[in-house]
Amino acid sequence: LYKEENIKVSVRDNGTGINKDKLKIIFQPYAQEKTNTSRQYGGTGLGLAICDLIIKLMNGKIDVESNSLGTEFSFVFPFEKASSQNLTSKSKSEVPIKNINILMAEDDELNGKLFKDLIENTNNDVIVDWVKNGEEVITEIAKKKYDIILMDIEMPIKNGFQTSQEIRNHKDSNIKNLPIIAMTAHLVEDVLQRCDQSGMNDCISKPFQIEMLYKKIFETINSTADPIKNSPTNRAKYLKIFKRTFKEDYSKLSLAIVKKDFKTIESKLHKMKGSASTMEFSDIVQILKKMESKKVVDLSEDLIKLKKEFHKVTNENLEI
Repeated sequence: LYKEENIKVSVRDNGTGINKDKLKIIFQPYAQEKTNTSRQYGGTGLGLAICDLIIKLMNGKIDVESNSLGTEFSFVFPFEKASSQNLTSKSKSEVPIKNINILMAEDDELNGKLFKDLIENTNNDVIVDWVKNGEEVITEIAKKKYDIILMDIEMPIKNGFQTSQEIRNHKDSNIKNLPIIAMTAHLVEDVLQRCDQSGMNDCISKPFQIEMLYKKIFETINSTADPIKNSPTNRAKYLKIFKRTFKEDYSKLSLAIVKKDFKTIESKLHKMKGSASTMEFSDIVQILKKMESKKVVDLSEDLIKLKKEFHKVTNENLEI
């Protein structure tokens, strides 16, 4: 079914050429034709050595020819040629998701149009509605039924974390349990933790491979297991994150109350309420909601109640 054939690739320039006595050494590590090459043009003399190594690992060969009219580098790879019956064309019509409505939140216009065109598939009835901020997400999900939300994190007016927390606290169970996949250009540990705390189901880095996104959408929509409720391992992992971040936020909240920093107080209460809601610590959520509703910053008794309830559910103490 398969036959091995060679493919040759050549790259030629019209420069001054390379001295013949240097052609034998330029594939060696840190070797360059002239001693001032690195200073004049940059580089370390490792590029050709790395190319040589990679090509050899693929059972290929690299070569060079040079004269006063220029230099030509060429390399040959052995490839297996498949017969026609073994070739398959993977088109968008073969995606694993069908008959779903997707709400995508993306504030960048270029990304929004590109992602919509990339994800949407009319052959499989995969429809994408595109909005540009979290407020528009909340408006849309109240008007139309969606199967999943693709949520950009960095958005104006209301970001992805805030929007996800609001969805998870929604009184309508159909909206509250909407699957959410975060889209972010910064897939680092802190972002992953905040995705968990905000109640998001999964996340994917931008730019993404469409096959990977389809896979995540399929798995998220078809997952019947609640990772927090049904998995002791996941529950322990999320609880550990919750305890650490809640303690950090409590310290900042307490300091903000002393300084009467109302903006920080509002921000920390909202964040702590969201993470407590994700962990389904309803009594903590109620305390934080009460603190949010107070117009006068006299929260000393509420802080005491918060410390007691936190100790009750985690067996650990909140300290400033």
